[in-house]
Amino acid sequence: MVDLAVEQYQADPYTKEKFEDLNIAAINVRQVVGDILETDPIIGVPIDGVTNDLRDWARTLKYKVKLWVVSKFVEFNKPTNIVFEFPEEFKPELDTEEESKPQKANTEIAQYDVELTDLVNSSLLTVGEKLTMVYKPRNGQQKRYEATVLDDGSLELLEQQFSSPSYAALAGIQDAGSDRKTVNGWTSWKNNKNKTLADLREQLLNTAVTP
Repeated sequence: MVDLAVEQYQADPYTKEKFEDLNIAAINVRQVVGDILETDPIIGVPIDGVTNDLRDWARTLKYKVKLWVVSKFVEFNKPTNIVFEFPEEFKPELDTEEESKPQKANTEIAQYDVELTDLVNSSLLTVGEKLTMVYKPRNGQQKRYEATVLDDGSLELLEQQFSSPSYAALAGIQDAGSDRKTVNGWTSWKNNKNKTLADLREQLLNTAVTP
């Protein structure tokens, strides 16, 4: 399986780009894949809805389970026009791994529920602050993008307003020439202290709540 994964990495530019996004050098790919395969599997299920019975089943398994709700939309009178909506930052509807972890100091907000407005309200971001993203598409030139934090928690980039960091990041990398369809904006955008939005989110979750 390691050999097949390495072959996929070498032959498929999209797979290679995923590893590059995680700063995994080509020389380390085999070791990283091997380490992953030595750990217990995670059962991941994309589905159009999560029932209570499905939740109960997932919690009985000894392995970690993640359930994602993927919505399908078909245009009226044009059944060939289909759009799938994936959750922001691939947020699972149920994550038994997260349920089993000790609670963070800030129990008022779960990791996947943090929004940019939460970072603003906690003074970890400020309205008008500039966030940067550097991206280099395959066989292209590296580009630097700057997004502005707006008061409603959205980001302004390329004279457009985006409701989430991932939508803004996707607009940037596509402007740079990539044809990718997904990107994690929380790990793409950084503040002037070189901290990602994910870093700021973790800081918020580990901040003790004042009684």
